[in-house]
This record gives sequence, C-alpha cells and structure tokens, in this order.
Amino acid sequence: MKIYNYHPVTREYISEGEARPDPVTIGEFLIPANATQVTPPMPTLGKARVFDGTWSQVEDHRGETFWNMTTLKSLVVEVLGSLPAGWTELPMPDNESKWNGSAWVPDTDKINARLAEEARIAAKAQAILDNLPSWAAVDAAVTNIANLADAKAFIRKLARVVYWLAKNQAD
Repeated sequence: MKIYNYHPVTREYISEGEARPDPVTIGEFLIPANATQVTPPMPTLGKARVFDGTWSQVEDHRGETFWNMTTLKSLVVEVLGSLPAGWTELPMPDNESKWNGSAWVPDTDKINARLAEEARIAAKAQAILDNLPSWAAVDAAVTNIANLADAKAFIRKLARVVYWLAKNQAD
C-alpha cells in the first residue's frame, strides 16, 4: 500500500513509500507517524504541499528576500505561508527610496537632507582651510622669533588655530 510522508514540523510533503504489512493483523498495514494514505496534489510552482488532515497548497517563499514598505528593512523568509501585508518582493534600490503604494521611488526628503549635510560638511571644511595660516606665514613667524616674548606670542597664535580647529572639527 502506498503512503505519503510529510515533515513533522512543517507538515510538507517529503516522499512516497510503501506501508509495511501489520504482522499481527493479516491484510492490514502499518502507517507510520507523519504519513498518510491520502494522495497529495500535483506540485505547483511557488507552493508547498502541506498535509493537515487533507492536502493543501501553501505559498513557499523560503530563501526569498522581501522588503517592508514602512520600515524599509529586508527579510529572508524561513517559513511556509503567505507574506503578511506591508511586504514586497520588489528590491529596494537604495536607502534613499520610499514605497509609493506600488513601487520604490526616490525619497526627495532623504536626498535633500543628504545633500544639505554634504554641503554643510564641505562649508565647514572650507572654513577650516580658510582659517589656516599659510606655511610661509608659519615659517616666517618661526624664523622671526628673537626672544621668549615673541616665542610665547607665536605659541599663543598657534594655540588659537589648534583650538579653533578642534572646536570646529565635529565632523
């Protein structure tokens, strides 16, 4: 007698086999746990055959990646079943995209925020460069140190530049 084996946890079809004859009752067969005599349906692409008293076809997305339309996080599916609402199989192209209800589109707020931050950092870097004395000025100041008072004045100027750089170097 033909039997159909299914996984003990997912209950999905594994294989078919032959039931062993019952050694006690002649003409009867032993059906092991996680097996049935009910013939499973033909396989369908993208679905798993699952036995729960009767056979059904259940969506099988295991190993596939989906993206949450709200949180933008990705998920690799590990279990059988339909996806909950709010997930799409369309890959999110980048971190500056948002879901518009049917597709990923550029998120202009995120793009503008990134561009503004890049401009702020560039302006800060330029301000640092603009406040640095030229190497010629530093060399001349060092060369012109004639006494301790001049050395202290030069060190104070240098300390102001270093302080300004440190204070404005948050990025």
